[in-house]
Amino acid sequence: MTKVKALNKDGKITWCTAKVPGHGNCNHVMHQINGMTDEQFQQSVDEYNEKLAKETAESCNNSSTYDRLVEDMLNDYSVYQAVGGDEELFRKAKYNIENNDDEVLSADTREGLDKKIYDFYQDAIEDAVIDKLDNGDDCEYGRVIEHAGGRDVPDDYEYKVSFKPSDVENILEDDSIVSNMKLNITKADDGKYYAVNIY
Repeated sequence: MTKVKALNKDGKITWCTAKVPGHGNCNHVMHQINGMTDEQFQQSVDEYNEKLAKETAESCNNSSTYDRLVEDMLNDYSVYQAVGGDEELFRKAKYNIENNDDEVLSADTREGLDKKIYDFYQDAIEDAVIDKLDNGDDCEYGRVIEHAGGRDVPDDYEYKVSFKPSDVENILEDDSIVSNMKLNITKADDGKYYAVNIY
């Protein structure tokens, strides 16, 4: 049984496993067949989804609904690319985006993606390292600096957190530092690099 990329009526790319695409148990409106390249198929998908979004928005008679639908479809496409088409990982990533303020990050190069990952997760990592230090645990990415007080000044301390963009992936994979995180990084069919939390 062969499978081909196909677009269902909801505008989502899935695999068609019907013996004859478009017939029998097939519920798709478009298939990648007859030597169609990934780029040509994606262009057709984008055109179909834009048309679907326009029709839906017109039926709602509200331009903000149209803009939201287009944004949702583009976001779904990014999530799909970030998880390599895996449906279970897609659901996990969508859950994290909708409920945990995560995002799909993408860039043309791996270095560019590493920079975006660093920028997006920097505050969360710093908070996690400080929490770890505050609980008396050691952490290779931070330390406590104690300041001795004087006669009228109490002792105090500060936290020093230090990590590089190249450390971020390892930090996010370490459940003892940042919990509820499993970063999926992939180079997708479109040539871009994607990252998304699939915990």
